[in-house]
Amino acid sequence: MSNITKVTKVSDDFLALITWLTKPNDEEIRVIKGIVKNEGVRALFINITSLQVSNELKSKLIDLKNVIIAFDGDISEGGE
Repeated sequence: MSNITKVTKVSDDFLALITWLTKPNDEEIRVIKGIVKNEGVRALFINITSLQVSNELKSKLIDLKNVIIAFDGDISEGGE
């Protein structure tokens, strides 16, 4: 499996997980997918407050970000 194929699979798996956990609507899925595909997962979590999605989804993503930080450390740019 090539590196591009691996990255694509990880992105697809991440999007499936985010969809399952947060239950976004179709438009919100497109927004999340676009950011993850073009800028990466880190950019999604760094820019949660500026996303064009519902406040409910932003809250769920912030909660998920806090869980990740609790288990894996800082997600911010330059974080470990």
